[in-house]
Amino acid sequence: MCKTIRLTILSLMMSMLFICCPWGVSASDDSLQPVSYTSTEQEMLGYIVQQEAGGLSLAHKQIIAQVVVNRVQSSAFPDTIYGVLTQKNQFSSLSNWYSKKNVPDADTLQAVENVLSGNYEDQTMGATFFYAPRWASWKAASWFENRLQYLFTMDGHRFFKS
Repeated sequence: MCKTIRLTILSLMMSMLFICCPWGVSASDDSLQPVSYTSTEQEMLGYIVQQEAGGLSLAHKQIIAQVVVNRVQSSAFPDTIYGVLTQKNQFSSLSNWYSKKNVPDADTLQAVENVLSGNYEDQTMGATFFYAPRWASWKAASWFENRLQYLFTMDGHRFFKS
């Protein structure tokens, strides 16, 4: 009986350890960790998301914002939102922040807040790239399609990772 009790206790302890500290955490789980950011970076990200996904769902806007956060968390990109958004040949819609055109709506601001606080379920599958075929040149689309791993399409955006 003593052996049965010890095995039961051991089994319960192992179960609790697994629940509290699961093994096999994937890279995409890391993206749920909030990143450090300034109020300027939050504002910049709002303008990017508004330009890229204005008029689309809250979920879509969160995915666009999370792609930026995924880049911040990747060693292949700058380690700040500012660095990612101002990286050469990336996020041309950043000009809207400089000119204050296409101001983020309340839904966009909520999406950015949710992502930056880690207060939502990440649906990006680790995406670090996206583009809208409707607006992309053949050359740009070809670069995405031939050099990156395709993940999914949502509302006119195609999402990829390296």
